[in-house]
Amino acid sequence: MSNSRASVIGLLVATVFAVSYLVATSGALPPTVASHFDGAGRANGFMSRSGYVWFFVGSAFVLPVLVGVVMPRAIKSAPDLLNLPNKDYWLAPQRAADTFMFFATHMRWLGAAMALFAAGLHRSILRANGQETPRLASDDFSVVIIAFSVVMTIWIGLLLARFRRPASAAV
Repeated sequence: MSNSRASVIGLLVATVFAVSYLVATSGALPPTVASHFDGAGRANGFMSRSGYVWFFVGSAFVLPVLVGVVMPRAIKSAPDLLNLPNKDYWLAPQRAADTFMFFATHMRWLGAAMALFAAGLHRSILRANGQETPRLASDDFSVVIIAFSVVMTIWIGLLLARFRRPASAAV
């Protein structure tokens, strides 16, 4: 299976999982959801359950689809929007198709990561709201943040490695 096809499947699975998890577990939330927490994990922001669910549906589906589907199409149709070192080299006719394919694939993986990040945040908030006094567990939240940070570091590293200055474009 090609990486491009795998990224389509990855984006689809991640968004379906995240939205399904959100919908399946949102009934366990109180009518007023503690949705924002201070550095000590104390709730300091609240929203209605329906507002929370819609916000996280946007975070788990709409935003990843915009990143993974709409952005690659926008870049391909308007390459001037692409900020890329040695742009003339990477968008030369013999390399443009590969460059756009890489971006589409890479952006779909980012969208999948964003959907899973939203699901992880929802899990932390769900657990916090399951307590009599909502409190965000720092270890639970930290795992989500660290995991996403590692994924983003790898994602950026792959992007930089792919578009490093080619030897033939050296000045």
